Amino acid sequence: MLPLDLDPTTWMELPPAAWEELLNLTGESGRLKRGPFDVGAFWRSLHEKEPGPALQDALRCIHQLGTDDGRELIVQAAKDQNIELELSDEVPSRALAADLWVRSRHQGGEHLARILLLAGVVAEQVSRPRSSFEYVGSRPLTATLDRRKLEDAVIAWSKANKKHEAVEVFIYAREDVYFCEVVRGDPMKRVVEIRDGHRSALDFRPAVSDHIRYEPATGRISIATRAPRLREIYKRLLGSMLAGDETFFSDSSVCNLRPLQEQGAELFARLPPDILRVHVTELRWQRGGRDRLAVYGRDCFDVLDDLGARLSEGHVTEAKLKIYFVGDPPRADVVLRAPNRIEISGSGFRDEVIRRLLSEVGIRGSAPGSFAALDTWSLFPYRHHLGLWRQRLGSRCDASVGSGTLRAVILDGVANPDAPPGTPELAVEQLPDGQRLGVSLEPPTLRTLTATDYSGYELNWAVVAQAIARAAGLSGPVRAVESWLWQVGQRTLGSAQVNVMLATRLPPAEAALVMKQHAGGTRPVLVVPQDCTCRPDITPIVRVDPFASAFTDVLPRVVSQLGLQHEVPVRLWCSEELVLDTTTGRAWFGDQELPSLAKQPFDFAVLVARGRGQVVPKNLLNDKLSPSRPDDATARQAKAAFLRAVKASYQDAGMPWPANAPDIFPSQGGGYLLNCSAYVHPPQNSRVPSSSPVAGQ
Repeated sequence: MLPLDLDPTTWMELPPAAWEELLNLTGESGRLKRGPFDVGAFWRSLHEKEPGPALQDALRCIHQLGTDDGRELIVQAAKDQNIELELSDEVPSRALAADLWVRSRHQGGEHLARILLLAGVVAEQVSRPRSSFEYVGSRPLTATLDRRKLEDAVIAWSKANKKHEAVEVFIYAREDVYFCEVVRGDPMKRVVEIRDGHRSALDFRPAVSDHIRYEPATGRISIATRAPRLREIYKRLLGSMLAGDETFFSDSSVCNLRPLQEQGAELFARLPPDILRVHVTELRWQRGGRDRLAVYGRDCFDVLDDLGARLSEGHVTEAKLKIYFVGDPPRADVVLRAPNRIEISGSGFRDEVIRRLLSEVGIRGSAPGSFAALDTWSLFPYRHHLGLWRQRLGSRCDASVGSGTLRAVILDGVANPDAPPGTPELAVEQLPDGQRLGVSLEPPTLRTLTATDYSGYELNWAVVAQAIARAAGLSGPVRAVESWLWQVGQRTLGSAQVNVMLATRLPPAEAALVMKQHAGGTRPVLVVPQDCTCRPDITPIVRVDPFASAFTDVLPRVVSQLGLQHEVPVRLWCSEELVLDTTTGRAWFGDQELPSLAKQPFDFAVLVARGRGQVVPKNLLNDKLSPSRPDDATARQAKAAFLRAVKASYQDAGMPWPANAPDIFPSQGGGYLLNCSAYVHPPQNSRVPSSSPVAGQ
């Protein structure tokens, strides 16, 4: 396929005689079809038959070095090789590059070939291909791309919008994919020229070419133009022509860099046979509106690993891949920018191979995961619009705001409502009069913001840490001790002095050593968000939901992780509502121990709890509790005594007793049953999960 960066308007700058000489030299004069050189016919011939290595090299040379910058690179390369090269300013840059290439192929032209090789290495690195943006429709299409209809549509739009109406369209279809070049006039330009030794003004209208690629089977189009305002125009025109709906091609993300962010270099571990390797040589990362990082290297992920960077936070917004091939050309550069920009340069005629690779690894054509699908640490710095928090938390969002877990803040970065989803955020800047603007440098963007735009909420880890400390009965200061670590508190559990810590970001490689230093001889336990994957060398770990309404299960999990069940009271490691320890005769309901509970009501509770939610007959209870009494009052009195003990315990603590307390043991069918989660220690059989409505033993 014809490389996207080969703009056919560059070929039009060469006279037909130059093309005829070049094609004869490369052995491809058959492309002239026995007639004068025609750009349209030549363009179609390159699609119909891939050019040989010599012609490919010539086209690259003319495209990359046939510019003012290319001319300067040629001069520098000649100087580097100590070669005197006479270049006339009267020869245009394209013609100069073509002439040097032709001369380099003749006998004695080896020094010119060396110069072009050296200059081409740098030109390939600094070239700026047409930016290609991809858009996808809601369904596959069957419509063909008609040259005359597209030409008429562009001309009609140009006329209606007072643009230049000179438009020429070239279309070629291959393997059910349409390739199109729209040659049009750019706005008028004026330059000062020197003619006959005098200065004068020259007005001219440059001819430029826009590239369109259309895949009916996937309902996808690709638009490459150096005029950003025209992308939307082409998108609407093509939607109307091909689907009868100018809004058919949406701004949905079709360049998803999340797989690259999550898998790094491993994303390209398996490659097709004609690709040797892929290196990520440039990477741009953004966190919020202000935190930005640009990395350059032979392989950026090696650099980031050395720096210990947390790439799971924020978003990779742009990446540059260097792809190495078997054969010629040896390599290509691919620039990827979310949400829909893909630029391929230097690939010779391997564009389709690259597009296929990007699709297979999930970069091209797949939308990024939703905000709700990201793990908690990926949300750093935890400052987002309330709408995004609602998307993640659902009905729990308002409760999190009310508890202070989410606190109101002014955002540093905001999404651009005029751009497709996935576009990098705008940085929030404040003017002297208090007005706030959203700004971006790539591409240059300015937008006035309202309070709704920049108002957001931040996850307040201090509130989470304090709630954990209260629920687990921890003592000591609650404070941040590292950029990723909070000290939550300490508590003696049996023979162990436990130090509970909270990870608010992905722990670094040295995390275990850092925690040990902060623990100061106590046993550290790390609390992490339940949806996050921690380092395997950090143990023990307790997982929690940072947005939970209560953290009563933290202490039981700490005891369980440290294996201290036999050293501490059952209540400390058992999270069921009713806990009965038959080895000590101690009982707890909710947060309170029942110290005034006598033996008979205690035994009553054990018998009913071990009924596992089934009705325990009164006669059985009476026989177990008081076999000498002939009436059935024993069970009734034992139940009443248990409820009095619960009420007294809560009154002594200055707390209202739980609303469900009177219904712990409801009467039913000539007996009593359990109506709450419960655990009897030691269990007779297996323990019932506490999530069960009748988890008795």
